Amino acid sequence: MPVAAVRGPTWPWPSTLGGRPGRPALTATAYTHRNIAGGTTRFYRIRAEIAGGSGSWSTTAYATTATTVPTPPTLVAISDGATEIVLTWTAGHDGGLAITAYHLQHSTDKGRTWADVNDSTAPSMSQTHTDSGLKGGATRHNRIRATNSKGAGGWSPLASATTDVSIPGKPTLTVNGLTRAAYVSWASPATPTGGSAIIRYEFQRWDASNRRWVDRLTTTSTAFLDSGLTTGKKYLYRVRAVTAMGDGPWSTFAGDDVE
Repeated sequence: MPVAAVRGPTWPWPSTLGGRPGRPALTATAYTHRNIAGGTTRFYRIRAEIAGGSGSWSTTAYATTATTVPTPPTLVAISDGATEIVLTWTAGHDGGLAITAYHLQHSTDKGRTWADVNDSTAPSMSQTHTDSGLKGGATRHNRIRATNSKGAGGWSPLASATTDVSIPGKPTLTVNGLTRAAYVSWASPATPTGGSAIIRYEFQRWDASNRRWVDRLTTTSTAFLDSGLTTGKKYLYRVRAVTAMGDGPWSTFAGDDVE
């Protein structure tokens, strides 16, 4: 009696071969199991069927695919404030051999050129890295690959992040009393300006009679000569930087006696 079908291996079965998942029906006497990761072992058995029923299962056979380099990891980049980007990754398939290192790179020009990340965290077996000391509004494009004893695997897809943009820090103010005048100068904020350029400085003088700060000047300069002042009187000033993201904090006030 002719064989009606052959019952094959019990794994998810391609619909193009007919039968049903787990019990494919074959009339051929050979099958190639494709798209299996390197270093993977699969076990198989088979039996024949005729109209009157099923035969016994064959002796189990197995095979292991050749080892390969690792497949690319999955990389994620997340901004953590104005100065840091945190990178985490998940390993791909190890190719049948233990992963021995990860190699991390970043780019500041959309991937045209790359720089290795050389520190105690990468390349290593760690699966996280913090890119710190950045300026606000800085964008980093990142990629990573894994290595085993077979060699280096392919690069992951790019993972990009941009640090937060924030308001500027405090300027540093200096006041020198002159003859009926005060020369006031200031240094740009020592802390990052948050990736947004300073548009202007706002400058105020303390009004001792009314006990309040009075607007004195708006300027793009970092110095001002306040003239027409009263001899022997002390004048106090403060200044702040302004960017597109908003007003920074006022500087610590400073003053001097006018001659």
